[in-house]
Amino acid sequence: NSIVPAGAVMQVYDMVGRNIAQYPLTGNENIATVNLGELATGVYHATVVVPDVMRKSVKLVVIH
Repeated sequence: NSIVPAGAVMQVYDMVGRNIAQYPLTGNENIATVNLGELATGVYHATVVVPDVMRKSVKLVVIH
């Protein structure tokens, strides 16, 4: 359990690979909250980047 490191972000890419959003990650206990309300319904790729530590990509499905 630790605070999300400074500089951690979640980058959101559309299916063509364009970076359409970036959200700073903050929080405690390795949990971060991001409001995806501005994204249209669809399938995206989300990449979590913690500088000098890790980079992890997952598929993200947004349904409103």
